[in-house]
Amino acid sequence: MPLSRVLMLVKEDPLKPTGGMGVHVRDLCNELCDDLEITVLCRDTKSQIGGHFAVSRDGIEEVDSNWRPTKGKWRALKVFNTNDLLFSGGTTYSDLVTYDVYMRNAAKFLANDDFDLIHIHDSHLWRVAQCISLLNDDIPVTMTSHLCFYFSHNTAPQSDGWMYVAQNETTALTQSAHLSTVSQSYAESLESLFMLPRGEVDVIGNGVDLAELDHAQYNQHLRDKFLGGRDKLAVFVGRLVPTKGVEMVLDAVEAMPECSFVLFASICQSLETVAPLAARIKTLVETRSNITWFNEDQELKLPLMKCADVGLVPSLHEPFGIIGLEWMGIETPLLTTAANGLADFCTRDNCTIHAPTSEGLIEAIGSHTPDLDKVLNARRTAEQHTWRKTADKVLNIYRKTCTY
Repeated sequence: MPLSRVLMLVKEDPLKPTGGMGVHVRDLCNELCDDLEITVLCRDTKSQIGGHFAVSRDGIEEVDSNWRPTKGKWRALKVFNTNDLLFSGGTTYSDLVTYDVYMRNAAKFLANDDFDLIHIHDSHLWRVAQCISLLNDDIPVTMTSHLCFYFSHNTAPQSDGWMYVAQNETTALTQSAHLSTVSQSYAESLESLFMLPRGEVDVIGNGVDLAELDHAQYNQHLRDKFLGGRDKLAVFVGRLVPTKGVEMVLDAVEAMPECSFVLFASICQSLETVAPLAARIKTLVETRSNITWFNEDQELKLPLMKCADVGLVPSLHEPFGIIGLEWMGIETPLLTTAANGLADFCTRDNCTIHAPTSEGLIEAIGSHTPDLDKVLNARRTAEQHTWRKTADKVLNIYRKTCTY
């Protein structure tokens, strides 16, 4: 079967990513669009407008619904994932609404498109992919597991909703034409839990955009403003969910008044409980002067990453941890737990590894001293992870899948 047109499905907005999955899809498509016609069916979580967009490395432009991908540009169809059925009921109903909205948009805007392969990045969209596949002569569906529901929510109440999501994920992982994930650690865990043959899961790691990171310049005035006369400036970047270790960072804020903390932590839809975290952050911002929180505003993210004393990645669960690579690429010392996929590239030669506890993080921040060798080793590590390498691996998988 020839390979020229690929449809990707993702339950996130890669044009305004809030996590590693969105970044992965965006930067992967920026590479693949030189070789293939790429269409991405994704979410619009910020407005009820949705829309059609032509995307390239140079930017994003809104286009007519009849526009088709061209060399160097890929198409994003954003749908508003809204519940217009006037009920709430957690994960199960959310997934059913997602299925309905995605299928209606696919039927309306993609009915006349012929695809050669479907690539899903979220098991929640497995049933959507199955239906679209049947409408395209039963084309193969490949899957990349960016976050295994069972690993990250295995202590959640085992309600009907929990079981629905877990079983849907099991079906997607075991029945897709090809399965990949983002780290060796995750591949081995998936093979063990789902009893897959050893080596069955391919590893396609994330990359890092060094050109974008190199554009960030050290700004002493900005550093002084957020340091506020304190000893150290610590910056956290990540989704506002418990598995990112946010509680540990907030404990450090309370325990270390001599340090300034900046959090770029976006509130996003998640099965994890985020309301208590958001409430605690708001209270700390109101009562303490050593914390700044950016929720949606990301304008200062790279400038502050560049002038921070340390970057914090205290994750409790991390399939890959793309932000760790970004800290290495921007040449700011990284403090991390090296949990799960982070261990694929984090060593004691290129970062500081601490215990996954508040005490461990506080000790790591307090005892940190500059180490140029670690920073240089970290930069070299980041240089080994390019999106072109990732895209080449994905292309190879696509071609193998389409020859069966």
